[in-house]
Amino acid sequence: MSAPDRDSQQMLDALRKVVAETLERKRRLGHYAVVWRGDRPVCIGPDAPSDCDQPRSEPDRSPDDVAESGDQSLIQRKAVNISFSVNDDILLSLKENAEEFTQDVRFLSALMWYRKDRLSLGKAAELAGYNKLDFIERMKLENEAIFDYRDDKMGEILADVAKLP
Repeated sequence: MSAPDRDSQQMLDALRKVVAETLERKRRLGHYAVVWRGDRPVCIGPDAPSDCDQPRSEPDRSPDDVAESGDQSLIQRKAVNISFSVNDDILLSLKENAEEFTQDVRFLSALMWYRKDRLSLGKAAELAGYNKLDFIERMKLENEAIFDYRDDKMGEILADVAKLP
């Protein structure tokens, strides 16, 4: 196979850059991606559907190799315990016990990261300790919009709709 000409190489480089940026964004948001491995497409990422082909284990790849390649689906996830102290008068003021307070802090943190587009809906639900439907229901109870598009994003969406036949 011969080397691509200059224009073709520029196109390949641009495509590689866009794909790398897209996969990184999906990884950061906790979204799965479908990539081609060998002779078949596979799903990578922690929230990949169970009915989607998963990558086979690759014992010859070290975690450093996996991390370097950007394939985070093969790295085992572990939970991190985060704790902080709260004066009991705060709980009294809120009329909540420690368990209720903890659940509210988890929900509000997840909601904040979701609003800032740092977590997907599924990852925010996971952080809050809910499944997606229960997280949406809680958002509804709190009068929070599930999808809150900014004006610029709505403009893009409406422009795309206007292009439809």
